[in-house]
Amino acid sequence: MSASKSSLPPSLRTAPPPKPCCTRTLKGHSDMIWCMAYTPDGRYIISGSVDKSIRVWDVTTGDAIGPPLEGHSGDVLTLAITPDGKNVISASRDGTVRVWDLSSRRATNILKLPPPTAPPSISPDGRQILSPGGKTIVIWHIDTDTSAFEPLQGHTDRVTAVAWSQDGKKFASISVDKNLWVWDAGTRQLTAGPFRCENHNWSIVFSSDGRHIICGDLAGRIWIFDYQSGCLASFGPLVGHTRVVYSLVSLANGRRVASGSQDGSVCIWDTATGTLVVGPFQGHSADIILCVACSPDGRFVASGSDDGTIRVWDTEAAITDCQAGCTSVSAIQNQPPSARRPESLDSLTLNASISSSVEFCH
Repeated sequence: MSASKSSLPPSLRTAPPPKPCCTRTLKGHSDMIWCMAYTPDGRYIISGSVDKSIRVWDVTTGDAIGPPLEGHSGDVLTLAITPDGKNVISASRDGTVRVWDLSSRRATNILKLPPPTAPPSISPDGRQILSPGGKTIVIWHIDTDTSAFEPLQGHTDRVTAVAWSQDGKKFASISVDKNLWVWDAGTRQLTAGPFRCENHNWSIVFSSDGRHIICGDLAGRIWIFDYQSGCLASFGPLVGHTRVVYSLVSLANGRRVASGSQDGSVCIWDTATGTLVVGPFQGHSADIILCVACSPDGRFVASGSDDGTIRVWDTEAAITDCQAGCTSVSAIQNQPPSARRPESLDSLTLNASISSSVEFCH
């Protein structure tokens, strides 16, 4: 099923969408895109795909820079760029972690890990990686290819997502057991939680200011927890997507978060008020947004889809257009589960329908 107005509740299909603000469409991968990130200077996007390759894109021109980085024998599940912008670290379903030198385009280090059961997460400094293994989490040191600690235990069911805080001092995990835990990166001890969720969550991110932990669930809802108190935001979950929220990214100021969903859309939310700032952005030819990334200045959000393309959205242009007038629209939709499920999503992919309340721009 392709992403189209038919993916949205009936009353939303009649509302005028935001003015198109897709500045670039990046084409080159031959299969769905699992992960991507902007370089620290904002000039390039680096993406990893089910086609087992990594590509480097010039944001200004939309062109791929050089040949793809190849070497993994399985899907590229996650990647990160070192703070100096010189290296890319990628983790694959094949159980390896590769450190790539962007100048030579060669892997300078290859680590062999047990195949992860959910996408790993690489620390902001590029030195450690969290690798889910069933109910546990293993922390590996990338420089030494060792794990200094026993697998972390606490969850009672399969871990579905892990994420580092932007300062690298803590990390969080969520599970099929519907619990969210926060761990101290230094001591490897639990420091907060469990924060109880109403549903199985697929995606998780810390706000860039470190004040909130945000997760997306199978029903399309987004939950915001206060890190200090563990309390759910007073306005409740963010409601607007109609299917699984596969990816979240906190924008530069920590006040906004971008979400990508199986309903084929990208939305930008205000985490302080719970309101939809702008969106949904649609345009991919397939029905799933698997990853989102934001530019260092927070202006541009990129979305990667199972159509094998990346679209770059100018959020500030869309917000400016939205200020000309927005209409609040609410609807309830009961949709049958999608007949299509990408093989790479395995048995964790479920579909759900929800009540939707979103804003559309004139």
